[in-house]
Amino acid sequence: MQGVNVPVILVGNKSDQRSLLPPDSTVQNSEVLQLMSEHREIETCIDCSAKDMVNIAELFYFAQKAVLHPARLLYDSVSRTMKPECVQALKRVFWLSDLDGDGVLSPVELNNFQVKCFDISLNEKELGDIVSAVSEALPEGVSNGCLNLNGFLQLHKLFIQQGRAETTWSVLRKYGYGHDLSLSEDIIYPEIEVDPSRCVELSADGFEFITELFRRFDRDKDASLDDIELKNLFSVLPYSSPWSEYNFPNCTLTNASGNVTLQGWLAMWSMVTLLDYNLTLEYFGYLGFPGSPSSALRLTKRRSATPKFKRKLIDKNTLSNEDLSNKKSSKYFKKDSNEKLSRLNSRLISNNFGSSLNDNVTKLKSKNSSIKKLISKHNDSKTPYTSKSAKSTSLVYVIGSPGCGKIKEFGLYTNMALGNNRALDSCDLLCMVYDSSDPHSFQYLIDLRNHYNLDNIPTLFIATKSDLDPVEQHSETPPDIYCRDLKLKSPLFISVKNGQTAGIFEKMADLSYNQ
Repeated sequence: MQGVNVPVILVGNKSDQRSLLPPDSTVQNSEVLQLMSEHREIETCIDCSAKDMVNIAELFYFAQKAVLHPARLLYDSVSRTMKPECVQALKRVFWLSDLDGDGVLSPVELNNFQVKCFDISLNEKELGDIVSAVSEALPEGVSNGCLNLNGFLQLHKLFIQQGRAETTWSVLRKYGYGHDLSLSEDIIYPEIEVDPSRCVELSADGFEFITELFRRFDRDKDASLDDIELKNLFSVLPYSSPWSEYNFPNCTLTNASGNVTLQGWLAMWSMVTLLDYNLTLEYFGYLGFPGSPSSALRLTKRRSATPKFKRKLIDKNTLSNEDLSNKKSSKYFKKDSNEKLSRLNSRLISNNFGSSLNDNVTKLKSKNSSIKKLISKHNDSKTPYTSKSAKSTSLVYVIGSPGCGKIKEFGLYTNMALGNNRALDSCDLLCMVYDSSDPHSFQYLIDLRNHYNLDNIPTLFIATKSDLDPVEQHSETPPDIYCRDLKLKSPLFISVKNGQTAGIFEKMADLSYNQ
């Protein structure tokens, strides 16, 4: 049957008659082996006799096994190698079983794997026998008496070659794989309904999970993840560059070496969850989040549409800010302040890396600081302006509590965003940035406010390039008076060039949180 991919059991019946016939009139073993090599869909060959009831039960067993545990999907009998999809799935199983991230399965980890998959614990001798069998077949598959990745793959290759494909299938299904060797959609694409009036953020369980991932793959214990450590951490994802749409890791907090810090790691997950919680759930699925997908998230109320002086303090981890600006100076900022999770974050930061909270305060003058990347590029004439919507995230302290801040720049999409009611509803603080050395910069912001109804959105005006000689703004109303009439704070003057940022992150977060 050409084009039909189904398993085949090749059965030689009337085996009771074989002894009565001349050898040249019966099918020889060499002929059977030739058929099997030419037709990969043939799973098994078996002789049987209905008259003598020989191998009848075995025939049905192999037929059932070929359907429920098809070896052909796992193993190429011609090349005698496991298929790429099977190898990739088993690599993830090994990654999840290697709890300390040292690249081998210790006796404890191997036994935990055995219990998880088969509900049976192995004694020390049985564990040793497994390692010995792998070492005999593939010496390089064992490191310091423990199975490494190659050894783990070799173990399953031995299972399949010995006709025990059901063992490998049991493992794969326990870890969420289906007949097509891909993860179940319930794991990576769970259906979670979210009311449009709610914001989606990481729960305490979610933060604890990603912090444990950070600790596990920080092999050199320098409180940061370098490129190799990030590659190992994300190796189970089907993406070569995770979060590439956010320009990770350049969009978050890094140390002087460009490695992602714990603060930057937490901030990145917070930002992605706020913008695309489905992507977070997908990543969590591949990375092996232990609980139900919904337990990784928490829902909070969005900003009220009532005027800011009537709004009360809201219980919300992620605070959002929008941008109305010209291409020379304005930015969109979004802040995430988390009071309820502050104790968890503080404990994880301090206990894992032995540093005080004061040592973890965002350094706005840092070489890799998000605010510098977003604002100082306008002081660099060599940096072309982009029309893309850029995003970044940082960690700030509000009322003594650490929180994650997301910063977004709309660029030429500013007007499109302002016409989107949903975008405005999610805004917690609108940062309107103008160039204090350009006399026409502030009027652009006034024109935008006159065109759109923005009175209900908390706003902060920021004047950049304060290191240059100030010029009088040729606007219909001077900036100070304009802000006073709107009952807003006077513009903050900053100079990234001179490192005078006026605590802008903290002030933005404080304004967002207390509106």
